[in-house]
Amino acid sequence: MNIQRLPIFKSGNILKQEMMESLKQYMVDYTILKYSGYSDGILRGCNITVSDNRIVLHSGILILGGMPFYIKDTLSIMSKPTNTVKALIVKAGEVEYERCFESKRIELLMVDVEEINHTDIEICKFRLQQGAKLRYQYRDLEDMNTEFDTICLVRSQWAAFGGNSLSYFILHQFATDMLKTNGVTQEDRQFIGQIFAANGESLSSECINSYTAGKMNRPYEERKVDEMYADLLQVLKMAKTGKRGMAVRDMKNEGLSWIEVEKMTTGLFEKGFDMESFIEKRLLEIDNLDGRKSARLLMEEVFRQIYRYTQEEYNKLQKVN
Repeated sequence: MNIQRLPIFKSGNILKQEMMESLKQYMVDYTILKYSGYSDGILRGCNITVSDNRIVLHSGILILGGMPFYIKDTLSIMSKPTNTVKALIVKAGEVEYERCFESKRIELLMVDVEEINHTDIEICKFRLQQGAKLRYQYRDLEDMNTEFDTICLVRSQWAAFGGNSLSYFILHQFATDMLKTNGVTQEDRQFIGQIFAANGESLSSECINSYTAGKMNRPYEERKVDEMYADLLQVLKMAKTGKRGMAVRDMKNEGLSWIEVEKMTTGLFEKGFDMESFIEKRLLEIDNLDGRKSARLLMEEVFRQIYRYTQEEYNKLQKVN
């Protein structure tokens, strides 16, 4: 039989150890259940500011070993201009047992990227040059991935259900920038609403990848956090220009036969391949003038994307083989 017992604190009741244990266990069980299935990382808060090149990590909540860890007091560390990529990480110590408490401590460290351990939580990266000041405020979404002298949150480790996801601050910047464009659709508004309703937490990677796949007209696939950022940036650019993501299947809808499409996707990896010349030759092979005109219009946003993606996959296979 399931029974929930909560202690009653009132005049006349003797405070017993059993009552305190019951209260503690209730809170622990609730927390474990609420964040069951979440990956380790930043859950909420933990925003970064910089003062005189001292990086400050503000209060927030981390998920460590499946349990929330509340950062009450700010942590800070001095940054030094090394002109190399440095990572700011949170490292958790071992659990310490005292007579009345068990404690876990964390420390804020600055390390080379190669030194990041799988148990560390990456907060941000930066590359500070001599004589420069480190900045933490951004003009727009694209500015958040500036290489030099800027706090980069693109690969920061955020906790989400099912696995790590993008920084909430990146999602919030995307939502803000999207609302400034004239190309916002109902699908965009629903996604933006999810971001604002998340109360400072990230969205699952499945949610983000499903949205970007739909916007770019491609099959759903799991993406790394930096790829998710790149996808959102591409969606934002399409909204600004009024373009939409298109796939090969859309070329058929525009009047091209599959045979014509196949002609345009051969010879991609021949030695000395010239994409611009290749495009012109393939266009001339399309007998249907309307189809040729449609293909030319679609080249910039379709074929070049297909080529770049296929080239990347081909290179990966070459490395494996």
